[in-house]
Amino acid sequence: MTSLLKFTRTLSLTIALSFAWGAAWSATADQDLVNAARKGDSSQIKSLLASKASANATRPDGVTALMMAARYGHQKSVETLLAAGADVNARVASGDTALISAAQNGHTEVTSMLIAAGANTNVKLSNGVTALMIASQNGHQAIVKVLLAAGADANAKMDDGSTALIMGSQFGHLGVVQELLAAKADVNASTNNGATALNLASRHRRASVVQALEKAFSPP
Repeated sequence: MTSLLKFTRTLSLTIALSFAWGAAWSATADQDLVNAARKGDSSQIKSLLASKASANATRPDGVTALMMAARYGHQKSVETLLAAGADVNARVASGDTALISAAQNGHTEVTSMLIAAGANTNVKLSNGVTALMIASQNGHQAIVKVLLAAGADANAKMDDGSTALIMGSQFGHLGVVQELLAAKADVNASTNNGATALNLASRHRRASVVQALEKAFSPP
């Protein structure tokens, strides 16, 4: 009887250790996957996925492998993760998504890939900023065009009332402004402080943008 109890306890301990090791390995594999995505190592990503790493692996702060690959513009890594079932609309606490990361950093092809996979083009950060707004602010005209074609709201507002047109105008991105005006962005929209795209473009001496806005301006 004593031998049986010892055997049972040993077996239970062995099983417990096996589960603990498996959980630790899984966590390590997931972190390795996030790191591989950051580096754009698609071969390692495939190997880790084949070893049962989760396609939705995250860092402790919630940033996913897909977000990392999108942030750095690694097309093959993004393609591999999406094919493995990575959540294209996963979000961190700030509201950041793979699409917003790609748009912010000027990765047009990755932006298109994420949209094709079902990315929400109108999702907002905690302060109300959308992918379109941040692409407009940073002057990424090609991405602005892609987002608008995919249904991004040209007149969405962030918490302070700014729109994509206001942001693009303030930073003097004429091509962006032209894309937004063609998409019927409201030239009369204003921030919570009452500043319009024309006001801000004038204040920052964006002459070509001022000219485009004045041509499109319609009295309220």
